[in-house]
Amino acid sequence: MDNSSYDAMGAIFGGAFFMLYLLMMAIAFVFCIIFVIAMWKIFTKAQKPGWASIVPIYNVWVLCEISFNNNILWFILMLVGVTSPVAAVASYIGLAKAFGKGIGFGIFTVFFPWIALPILAFSSAQYIGDKL
Repeated sequence: MDNSSYDAMGAIFGGAFFMLYLLMMAIAFVFCIIFVIAMWKIFTKAQKPGWASIVPIYNVWVLCEISFNNNILWFILMLVGVTSPVAAVASYIGLAKAFGKGIGFGIFTVFFPWIALPILAFSSAQYIGDKL
């Protein structure tokens, strides 16, 4: 029995899966870049340093400052693994409210952040978080 045909098929499928993996990584990279640019712009709209959007843990602190007006409890909840999803949902809803949007836009941000965050960043929405 000749195994060369099986080896060729394995190489073809392996190459196809590798190309699919590279495509998925490129798409993920594009989404990450869009997310960083949008968060940078959102932070600068809220009079926070834009570079804070790329610093781990500090970006969570700044997001909590914008969303919850400096509430340290939400920051701690964002860092705890079990409560993190609930705090993230509350954070996006608070972010929408801080920019004058409603709860519906906050829920939209939870499910489609790659669409909602650039809308929030590049629209005419102004930061009104201090007035909440």
